[in-house]
Amino acid sequence: MALSERHLFLSKRLVTENGVADGGVLVDVNGTIEQILTREEVEKIIAENDGKIKVVDGGNLALLAGVVDSHVHVNEPGRTAWEGFRTATSAAAAGGITTIVDMPLNSIPPTTTVENLKIKASSADGNVFVDVGFWGGVIVGNDDSLRDLVEAGVVGFKCFLCPSGVDEFPNVGREDLEKAFAALEGTGSVLAFHAELEDDSPPSRKKIKKKDPEEYQTYLESRPPNMELNAVALIKDFVSKTDVRVHVVHVSSSEVVPLLTEARKVRVARGNEAWRAGVTAETCHHYLTFSADQIPKGRSEYKCAPPIRDKNNKEKLWEYLLEDKLDLVVSDHSPCTPDLKSSNNLEAWGGISSVQFGLSLFWTSASARGLDLTAISKYMSSAPAQLCGLQNRKGSLKAGLDADLIFFDPDASFTVTKDIIRHKNKLTPYIGMELKGVVQQTYLRGNLIYDKGEVVEKPQGKLLLNDLDQEGTFERQSKYNNINNVSLSVSPVVKLFARSKVTYDGIFTMFIHFAGVTCHLIGATKKPEEKKLFLSKHVVTETEEFEGGVLVDEAGTIEAVLKRDSVELLLSSERSRGWQVIDGGTWALMAGGVDSHVHVNEPGRTSWEGYVSATEAAAAGGITTIIDMPLNSIPPTTTLENLKIKANIAREEIYVDVGFWGGVVPGNEKELQSMIDAGVVGFKCFLIDSGVSEFPYVTPEALDEALVYLNGTGTVLAFHAEVQVGGTTSDCEGPSCPNPELYDTYLATRPEIMELEAVSLIASQLAKTDVHVHVVHVSAEGVIPILEAARAERIKGGYMGWRGGVTAETCNHYLTLSSEMIPPGHSEFKCAPPIRNITNKQKLWEYIRDERIDLVTSDHSPSVAELKGTNYLTAWGGISSVQFDLSLFWTEAKARGFPLSAVTRYLSAGPARLVGLQESKGSIRPGLDGDLIFFDPDASFLVTPEIIKYKNKISPYMYRVLNGKVMQTYVRGQLVFSDDELIGSPKGKLLLNEL
Repeated sequence: MALSERHLFLSKRLVTENGVADGGVLVDVNGTIEQILTREEVEKIIAENDGKIKVVDGGNLALLAGVVDSHVHVNEPGRTAWEGFRTATSAAAAGGITTIVDMPLNSIPPTTTVENLKIKASSADGNVFVDVGFWGGVIVGNDDSLRDLVEAGVVGFKCFLCPSGVDEFPNVGREDLEKAFAALEGTGSVLAFHAELEDDSPPSRKKIKKKDPEEYQTYLESRPPNMELNAVALIKDFVSKTDVRVHVVHVSSSEVVPLLTEARKVRVARGNEAWRAGVTAETCHHYLTFSADQIPKGRSEYKCAPPIRDKNNKEKLWEYLLEDKLDLVVSDHSPCTPDLKSSNNLEAWGGISSVQFGLSLFWTSASARGLDLTAISKYMSSAPAQLCGLQNRKGSLKAGLDADLIFFDPDASFTVTKDIIRHKNKLTPYIGMELKGVVQQTYLRGNLIYDKGEVVEKPQGKLLLNDLDQEGTFERQSKYNNINNVSLSVSPVVKLFARSKVTYDGIFTMFIHFAGVTCHLIGATKKPEEKKLFLSKHVVTETEEFEGGVLVDEAGTIEAVLKRDSVELLLSSERSRGWQVIDGGTWALMAGGVDSHVHVNEPGRTSWEGYVSATEAAAAGGITTIIDMPLNSIPPTTTLENLKIKANIAREEIYVDVGFWGGVVPGNEKELQSMIDAGVVGFKCFLIDSGVSEFPYVTPEALDEALVYLNGTGTVLAFHAEVQVGGTTSDCEGPSCPNPELYDTYLATRPEIMELEAVSLIASQLAKTDVHVHVVHVSAEGVIPILEAARAERIKGGYMGWRGGVTAETCNHYLTLSSEMIPPGHSEFKCAPPIRNITNKQKLWEYIRDERIDLVTSDHSPSVAELKGTNYLTAWGGISSVQFDLSLFWTEAKARGFPLSAVTRYLSAGPARLVGLQESKGSIRPGLDGDLIFFDPDASFLVTPEIIKYKNKISPYMYRVLNGKVMQTYVRGQLVFSDDELIGSPKGKLLLNEL
């Protein structure tokens, strides 16, 4: 963001590479350093530009270049429960870091191709508080992708010489390195190494496992210094053969530094003129702060790889740093979730979180050793920028560079506590430590982004990449690699489901990921049905969240809902013998979604959608019950015979349970009772043209007739609540008409008054009937007060039904989109009633928070591509989203502070209650169907055509990152979806009486 005027930053302790002086930094309106000034020059500039320059005077606070942390694992997308761009960059800004460089692994997908880089960039775009660069990754077989990544703007590449700990980023061997070096020769890029390589005769794993795994020494012995020495020896061998820059990350063992010094001399002798002859190395704050002898037992927040070594080693690292034999200091910020940090140091995740505290950590130790403030700039700003090729933009106070600045109080101190930590999981070995040096303010290109404990609300960071396509925008046409993204630690209860599936031939396959190794146990025959105990640390009901379990009997019915103590008691008893225990760990265990508004379109319009594809998409989205709307199929569900036709087609083809709405059209009043007897959940009618000729709208007279027939039946009548109002027509031709490719043109044809008039008409009918009335897809916020007044009148008259027999739903597209964001010619955003402005959207959310709206549905209404042109007036009006509804709702709800119980309330319990299924669906309660999902509320994913399971891959959510991922779906206790795949044959039932 450009500055409104030139800025002059002043300090009595201005820190440059040449020393510390009294002076200032003049910054132009583009956020670029214009000049470094002495105090005398400052006074002159101020006098000459009186009132024309904004002066920011830090007084005695030190003014330094922002820190560049070239070693940060952000983990987004894919492992956003561990970390994410917003939280990582917020923590960075608070720590005086103005640029981070994201490592290529621990995200899913890893940054090993340009397509994967685009996915990561899409996640980061608009979500970073500081500037972000990216490392590419070198893995087995991706040498053909390296030059493309260089052109895309990655700062360099990283590889592992030992297992990385995540399956999707395998380590490389000598042959792979030869290919990588050949690909990178002449590019000017750098290849960074995780430099550990096992001996031919590594330490005996059996002997190590016999030792106490909670003792840090046990872990230390498992990764001796020789592993680093072996790796650097291999790297040194390549140094003599290539001019590609090499860099060793997180040096732990001081013994490797002399080898690197020798390798550098070889390069110098060959005439290499690159910075440090293209041989560099970094160490990390934890190696300079801790020593192995001070690490407590069972405290795996200290675990990292390579490990923290003894005190003598730490002192030697400091010695080499001050002798300029080590080049830079970084965080290696590598967070995870608490469940991966057990007391067992052999099994716990290896990674330390410190990005927020790196500057203060370094200064605490450096100042105690007599170093001055220039050491910070040298080792934490200038050198990391040089490594990453950013020295002409970042890392120093020089004219022409970005004005990335920090005001730092080197004399103040603070204590690290959980409440000040900004990274996602509040795990760090530094909790309780008193650190010296406090970041007071952080500026990015002259803009204030952090101020005395607060991060400025709007992210202003940029992605340090070249354009990723010719238009200069992200193409976002990539798909996730087929990667195992589920890692489970072993608990006392065997985790049977890690990634399990029953294949069509009845073979049971189980994959267990443990300690970085995936074991495949194949060939066990499928067992007869048995009781299943589903466990989770987060069982979610409509009203609470707790650690416990859900017991489902052999018939697929919930037998008991248990708190953790009861679970342990049951498992210790004979009664549990033979049960299948399915432990979701930290994944939330929730009732399956009930989507009461889905257009399946079969029979008749099966090119639009069908029962197989619609229910596959539903299962993938955690929806265990859908209710099919009566129109868009041919024939529509307006007679018993038509219902039978539809049911006969659906039978044996559905992956989730399916109920049916009947339809009210002119002249079918006498059909309604027979459809009620057959088991339809209720009826739907239109008060305006439906868009299909076989489902005409009802006139006031036809509505009166229907209400008479439905009175006393206990059923529900749902309304598409729009009526034609004078002047609201889309019939316009000729040059004087508004541009039909503009969304506002369509919006003007269906104003809010059409909904308000329709709802007023419905309200006027309530005195005549006891029929439960329901308004579908409320778009206009003004509808709700009218319905509330009608409900109050009903209740006042003695009506005893749920919500006074007056309810309303809204849809996820009204809660996630607003008219301002809809581009021209993109009719995938078109629906009826239309998406309205952001103020309207915010009001709908307010009504949800106040429980004035009763449920949220998809209104999944697909069509074929040729009906979705660029003309908003003629395109089909319908949005496809059944697969993504839980994640769409959670993305917005989580950001607004809603608990997970809101998902259950509005997407499960509310819809089930509306359609009379509350005694079998929508909640976790004894006696209800065991329709369950494991949902990871912290995961995220990108919507791409490849993952869409409904028939036509059209969606306004394409290439949008959503929060919350359905991991597994169970219908009556039977697994129907797992690991992004449908499992086995269709298991859904028709929710109808005998026909």
